[in-house]
Amino acid sequence: MISCAERAIQSTSPRRCETACLLASLASEAGLDAPAVREMLARGDLADAVRAEERRAGELGVSGVPAFVFGDRYAVSGGQPVETFARLLDRTCQAGTGNGNR
Repeated sequence: MISCAERAIQSTSPRRCETACLLASLASEAGLDAPAVREMLARGDLADAVRAEERRAGELGVSGVPAFVFGDRYAVSGGQPVETFARLLDRTCQAGTGNGNR
């Protein structure tokens, strides 16, 4: 049996993930409360926050997934060697932009 997520990925429709029903179904498969997701989508109260995150990601040069952001200053997209992550972690700590313990 094909999952809802697989159907969405394999769909040729340009609107494959734009319906609240499909998104709620995908959320349910991921263990979230589908009625709560439908309600949140209907309200649209997170749309501005999502758009702001998309803009910030673009400013940081994020162009794909997965993407990793360090200290809201450095970003890297896609699979990377361990050395890339180590270098960015060092830069983040040196710049004092880390948000956690050093």
